[in-house]
Amino acid sequence: MFLMAESFMSYHPDPYVRSYTDRGTMKWLGFYLSEHTAQMQLDKNERTTIVPRYQAMTTQDCLVILFESYQQRRPVQLQLNVLVAEGQSDCLLTGIVMGIEDSSLFLLTDAQKMDILDVTTIKYVAFLSDSKWSDLR
Repeated sequence: MFLMAESFMSYHPDPYVRSYTDRGTMKWLGFYLSEHTAQMQLDKNERTTIVPRYQAMTTQDCLVILFESYQQRRPVQLQLNVLVAEGQSDCLLTGIVMGIEDSSLFLLTDAQKMDILDVTTIKYVAFLSDSKWSDLR
């Protein structure tokens, strides 16, 4: 740990900073390094996650499930009919349908954010499983 902090400080343009050794600075550098590597790992996981491409459903089939989700307040998982730059399907959206008006769908996501989607862009819809965490053994 000391070597990393020492090598970092040796590149500083100020000679007083280069010769100064502070345990707090070394601790901060170690904390910064651990936070940086954790963020890099999260970014790598996000980039390498492959989202499956589900079979396209008709708009009518999607609307049946969406209306049932709205009436019963059951969470759904849906995929839009768009591709990201690498040719993979965009991420799966999960949430509860809060309303449908004309061709707009109001989806309350897990992050408590309201997404407004065009119903015609929805490719796949399914209910999330009702299994409890205590049943997963």
